[in-house]
Amino acid sequence: MLDKIRIKHNDCVVTHQLIGDVSGKDVLLVDDLVDTGGTLCNGAVVLHSKGAKNVYVAATHAILSGSAAVRLQESVISQLFFSDSVEIPDYKKKEKFHFLSVAPLLAEGITRIHEERSISDLFPEKGPIL
Repeated sequence: MLDKIRIKHNDCVVTHQLIGDVSGKDVLLVDDLVDTGGTLCNGAVVLHSKGAKNVYVAATHAILSGSAAVRLQESVISQLFFSDSVEIPDYKKKEKFHFLSVAPLLAEGITRIHEERSISDLFPEKGPIL
């Protein structure tokens, strides 16, 4: 686990205080959204400097402002996985990027709400949702 302190919007610091041993291991960084990609790139550099074998990213929303797509493609991050919750222009879709559709989950949730049925079993306590 890496520590991140947000000073203000688009300005945060990734500390070099790493909790755990990542040497020789694959590491997954999880975030709610990726805007400029700076925090993830900096975090990946820290993890690689501590011996991480591969760094992967999973994030819900890919905002990818400015040159974020290029920055992430050229980073030490091995692969990035995003939902398709935000439409991304083709020129920002890079080789390392993988997009997973949330459409079936959202469609089923909307249907169940419309039919006044429970949506709780769409989110199992164990195992993957998609």
